[in-house]
Amino acid sequence: MTFQVNKRAALKRLFFIMVSCNSNWTIRIVSVIVIHKKNDSFPNWTRKALESMRKSFYHFLMKYRHPAPKDDISAFANSAFLDHGFPKTSEDYHLISSYLEMHGQYLKSMSVFDEAWEHYLSAES
Repeated sequence: MTFQVNKRAALKRLFFIMVSCNSNWTIRIVSVIVIHKKNDSFPNWTRKALESMRKSFYHFLMKYRHPAPKDDISAFANSAFLDHGFPKTSEDYHLISSYLEMHGQYLKSMSVFDEAWEHYLSAES
């Protein structure tokens, strides 16, 4: 299947294309969501969807990754990246903190997580 996109329209809008893959590795398009730029008028459902979208804590933490960690949060981000069990999609403080208490041997202190969580809350608000 070939897609043609009006280039002028594509410059004004951001397209999210959701695909699914079956067991034969055949990809099919599930839906296409069009997000307008700020100067365009947003449909109400689009505005509500954008307002409810937040980064997960893991996604936020990944911006602190650094090959040579300069602080405790960078070391935490590097270790969380290597931890395959880390709750990557969670935005819940209690879920992440209980996971780190049980499995976060790489974390020097829970105060490092608390500090990173405060940065997360201020960035997402």
